[in-house]
Amino acid sequence: MIEALIHLVPFMGFPRALNAIGVARTVFADRGVAFRPPVMNDARDRYKRGVDKLVEIDGRHGLEVVESLKDIAPDLGRFIVEFTFGDVYHRPWLSPRRRQLVTVGALTAFGDTAPQLRVHIGAALNVGLSPAQVVETLIHVVPYAGFPRVLNALTVAREVFEKRKASVS
Repeated sequence: MIEALIHLVPFMGFPRALNAIGVARTVFADRGVAFRPPVMNDARDRYKRGVDKLVEIDGRHGLEVVESLKDIAPDLGRFIVEFTFGDVYHRPWLSPRRRQLVTVGALTAFGDTAPQLRVHIGAALNVGLSPAQVVETLIHVVPYAGFPRVLNALTVAREVFEKRKASVS
């Protein structure tokens, strides 16, 4: 659970993540759950590590996004590579499939994230999730985010599936 919250930091920001960690800490204490947090120790260059993970998850398209920022916010592109992929995505405590399930669910719940959702539904397929699993994830979000956001996400999913010639059935 904590790893999923750490994974969501690049998507929801530190304040929301810190609030969620605080809630988790309270729940653990109330239930007497002992938790020993894992710590990542990897001395390799964050940018190199991030580029490798970005290409693994998103393919070359991820690098195109970073390149598209060079004329206006090159540091933001570097932050995406180093922090999101070099640090967060590189952590070994969630599988790539679980990371994409968490990401797709969160982006759907946030709403107004169609471009990012398009990328991460594609990434979900890249890491081996089926279109049916993606759709089931979106359906699961309905009670938390409502029908409008899920319907919008399903429209994005349909576009990604059609482009990739992937069917739900």
